[in-house]
Amino acid sequence: MSMTTKAALVLVVFTHVIGLQAGPARSSDVIGNWKAEITFNNEPSRSLRFDLQSSGKGAFLPPLGPAPNQILPTEPGSAEWRQSEEQSFRISGPVQFPLGNIAVERGTLILEGKVEGGNSITGKASFFPADQNPTSSGAKPSKSGTFKATRITG
Repeated sequence: MSMTTKAALVLVVFTHVIGLQAGPARSSDVIGNWKAEITFNNEPSRSLRFDLQSSGKGAFLPPLGPAPNQILPTEPGSAEWRQSEEQSFRISGPVQFPLGNIAVERGTLILEGKVEGGNSITGKASFFPADQNPTSSGAKPSKSGTFKATRITG
């Protein structure tokens, strides 16, 4: 093998190794269906499901079975998500909370957390009312708390 060929081979291997270490976390770690329990400060816990697709798109879905404190999607299929190198995770999209038997509170739900062991995500939950853009500077959630999501299998 010539010196030029050896140098090229070393460069290819080096670039591959560096690329593996510096690349983003695999998004396939969170693709699928999840069930989340959300607890906002001073409120009972609420339930919903979310579905994550490989394209960074997803959906908030109603929980499976009857649940008195559900969070319902306002536009199925309109959530977006991303995952960074540190296994941190973020999904956001429009939802609505039932208020009694006749009213709903609409807004944007944002879940930010860490993937734990591939089948669990825990972190913070923030709800922004419909008249507020959560990405605007100075935006403040009307509800904040925590969530825990577990992968739905089968």
